Amino acid sequence: MSSIYKREFRSFFTSVIGWIFLAANLFVLGLYFTVYNMMQAYPYISYALQNAMLLFLIAVPILTMRILSEEKKLKTDQLIYTAPVSVWKIVLGKYLASLSVFGITVAVACVYPIVMSLFGSVNMLNSYTAVLGYFLYGAACIGLGMLISSLTESMVLAAIGSFAVLFVTYMMSGFCSMISSDGNVLTAILSVFDLRTPAINLMSGTLDLTAILYYVTVIFVTLFLTVQSLQKRRWEANKSNIATGIFSGAFIAITLVICVVVNIAANILPDTLTSVDVSGMDLYTLTDDTKDYLDTLESDVTIYVMASEGDDAIVDKTLQNYERASSYITVEYKDPTSYPNFYQNYTDESPTSGSLIVVCGDNSKVIDAADIYEYEVDYTSYSYEPTGYDGEGLITSAISTVSGETTGMVYMVSGHDETDLGTDFTDMLDKQNVGYSTITLLTEDAVPSDCDCLIINAPLTDFSDDDAQKVIDYLEAGGNAFIVAGYTDDDMTNFNKILEVYGMSTTGGLLLENSQGGYITGYPYYIVAQPESTDLTSALTDEYLLFASGTGITASEDTENVTVTTIAQTTESGVLKNDPANMTTYEAEDGDTEGSQILAAWAVLTLESDDASGDASGDASGDAEEANTSQCVVVSGTGFLVDDCNSVVSGNNAEFFSAAISEFTSSDGSAVTVAVKEYEEEYLTITSRATAFTSLIFTFAIPIILIILGIVVWVSRRKR
Repeated sequence: MSSIYKREFRSFFTSVIGWIFLAANLFVLGLYFTVYNMMQAYPYISYALQNAMLLFLIAVPILTMRILSEEKKLKTDQLIYTAPVSVWKIVLGKYLASLSVFGITVAVACVYPIVMSLFGSVNMLNSYTAVLGYFLYGAACIGLGMLISSLTESMVLAAIGSFAVLFVTYMMSGFCSMISSDGNVLTAILSVFDLRTPAINLMSGTLDLTAILYYVTVIFVTLFLTVQSLQKRRWEANKSNIATGIFSGAFIAITLVICVVVNIAANILPDTLTSVDVSGMDLYTLTDDTKDYLDTLESDVTIYVMASEGDDAIVDKTLQNYERASSYITVEYKDPTSYPNFYQNYTDESPTSGSLIVVCGDNSKVIDAADIYEYEVDYTSYSYEPTGYDGEGLITSAISTVSGETTGMVYMVSGHDETDLGTDFTDMLDKQNVGYSTITLLTEDAVPSDCDCLIINAPLTDFSDDDAQKVIDYLEAGGNAFIVAGYTDDDMTNFNKILEVYGMSTTGGLLLENSQGGYITGYPYYIVAQPESTDLTSALTDEYLLFASGTGITASEDTENVTVTTIAQTTESGVLKNDPANMTTYEAEDGDTEGSQILAAWAVLTLESDDASGDASGDASGDAEEANTSQCVVVSGTGFLVDDCNSVVSGNNAEFFSAAISEFTSSDGSAVTVAVKEYEEEYLTITSRATAFTSLIFTFAIPIILIILGIVVWVSRRKR
């Protein structure tokens, strides 16, 4: 076999075919590499590889058109039947020679992630999984091209036939969507011939063993059929060997059935055994919190997708994981083009394409497609780019909602010029399946009995004696509160009476930070600070919170009944401007208070009760576990619960708010809340000079050199 391999491999480069194949592939690959990875600074090689796959429709037929058809045309195929090696070895030798030529292209593609890593962080496992998908797709295409070449003695027909077959396999997912948006028996059969989708799965951040098995099977089947095609000529004209023909047909059928059964069996296996999430952001992996919650699910839930399967690979994979994690969950696709009025069974407003409708019994909830991804404006292109994926968080929340489970109720106090709660924060409440409503204390006899947490968001005017007492009564009866204290000129005596329940108070004045890097440039009253490590901030390691236009907060030392844990504070360069209306500098002046100032604190009040046990030692997280407590988070900053401030710190304020609400509204602090997953890694930082240089090398220099070498070899052979 080695002699056949060497002969075939050499033949590709003694003609121009091998040189043209390499030059064309490397030019297209280099072009997409330059555009996506160098010019647009994407840290993913998969963008370039996916687009370059289209070239295989032309390049592979050119590579394989002569490999067996020429043997028939020149009658040298007779040597196959008299050679001292088996037909299998001959076919393998020729196939491996073609694969080796293609392998040179793949080897160059393997260099791309290394080049990218010079300009930023690159997920190498993700990158080389994408290269593996590119290689396997190309290997399967070469196998198909070789099979077509064995069926004819015309190189032109072999090339045209290979192009037609590869085109159909490339477009098969689209054909299936046209036949049926939600799938049927016919599309299930046709999907067997979809060569492209498994490669896309590998290039999208999943090391999918079923995709690898699929390509190995396709390669084996194409080589097996090629062998059968060649052997067929030994008996097709001999009527006495009709039994051999029947045996060969039966053998082919049995082999194909075995391959199909093996792939079906592999697809039945759970994802935990067949796939590995290499996205770097766990986009395709359900969190342990979701898995634990699904283990407790006892109601049938159907998730309807208002799109065709395959429209969004990430959402599809997420939904597959839900189906596999719980036997109570079923996913159905309802393409609006085929089911234009389906949504009317569950909602009056037409959802956007790609939205989800989660249904359990008579309950339903719509997840709008626009909410599944978070976007930020890319000012280099003035377009919105996805930065976060919230599919799992929204789906888990919706399942919890429609299955009849509730995690609590919060009330937002109004009537004292409070700041409105931003939509980022109300969305968090929706995601946690927490009900919320606004309450005016003046018109209520008391805080409602179903209140799990009272939100007081930066009042600018003081509470009345009666309003303050209603809040105090609620807290001393075991209620919880999230209180924001902002800068105001008003005397906040009664507001401070509420804080005194936890041994805290506000001092008035405007809080500033003068340490470089501790505030938003030009705005020292927009303070950024890393939170201390506590149960409420476990998801915010090395992240920042933003405190805008805050006031001073003081906290007494821990007592027998009250424990206060500082969440965040300014540096020693913090300044409390006690007369901000007359300040002349951001630095400390006469009458100002210098030094570290509290920005956020978590207090726990142990209530006097026969059932209360233990003491108030330790931090707040430990005391929160006592049977009879009241908890409160106090934050400095009028803008803390405002969307604009939240976006500056990439949603960290909302994450902290979510953790606190989860603690207050769930009896064991176990409400399932899945954080938004980062959609992409940081972009590369590439100079225009580096882009031009790499483009020159990979897009132009290497292909041109290959073309020149091919011409030189061809001319030199012509002169002999």
